[in-house]
Amino acid sequence: MSDTPKWYTDLLVVYGPILGADQKGVMTVLLQWFRLFLQCGYRREEIEDGFATLAKDPNRPTYRQEMLVYIQRAIHQSRAAAKQSERVEEETAPPCDICGGSGIVVVPRLEDVEFGAWKFVQSIPGSKPRRWTSTVACSCPKGARTAEFTRSKDAQGKHRVTRPMRTLVNYESRNPHWREQLAEEEERQKLQREVEGKTANLDHEQGRVRKIGVIPKEWLE
Repeated sequence: MSDTPKWYTDLLVVYGPILGADQKGVMTVLLQWFRLFLQCGYRREEIEDGFATLAKDPNRPTYRQEMLVYIQRAIHQSRAAAKQSERVEEETAPPCDICGGSGIVVVPRLEDVEFGAWKFVQSIPGSKPRRWTSTVACSCPKGARTAEFTRSKDAQGKHRVTRPMRTLVNYESRNPHWREQLAEEEERQKLQREVEGKTANLDHEQGRVRKIGVIPKEWLE
C-alpha cells in the first residue's frame, strides 16, 4: 500500500518473524491492519508499544486474528493506565489556583459583556436587574476533561450528554477582564448588603416614614 508510512513497514520487518510475515498473503493483511489502527485513532507510539508488548509476552497468541486483538487491547489498557496515573497525580497535587480543583470556573455571562463592561440584565419584566454568571471549563487537567462533555439529567431523570463546554482559554480570548469584573461585582454586593443593613436598622429605630417633610438645606451642603 503506497499510503502506508515507512515506519510501519519497518515495524513489520522487525516483528515479521513472530507474525509469519514471510508467508504468502500475510504482508498484505498486515498492511490492512494499519488502516484499522488509523481509523481507531491510534498514535504511532501506541502502535509501536502494542507490537513490542506482543513480542515480549511469552504466552502471546499464535493466531494472527488474536494477535490483532491483543495489540488493540494493549493500546487501550495503556491508555487506561495513563488516565489513572493522571487522576492520581491530580488528587495528590495542590488544588488549581483558578478553579480550586473543581474543573469549573464561574465567569460573567459572555452575552452580557459589552466593551469590557458587565451589564445588569432584567430576566423578566418587573424583576430586579442583576449581573448574570455562567460556567466554563478550567484550563487545568481536570478542566480539560470536563470540557470534553458534561452530563445532566432530562425531565425524566435520565442521564444525557450535552455539548462540550466552553473552555476558559476560549472565553478569555473574548473577555480577558473577567477577574476584575467579578471582583468589582463582589465589592458592589458587599456594599449593597452594608447599605441595606444600615437602612434596615434605621427603619427599625425610626419606623415607617409617615409624613413628607422638608429636608433642611444645610443637610445637602
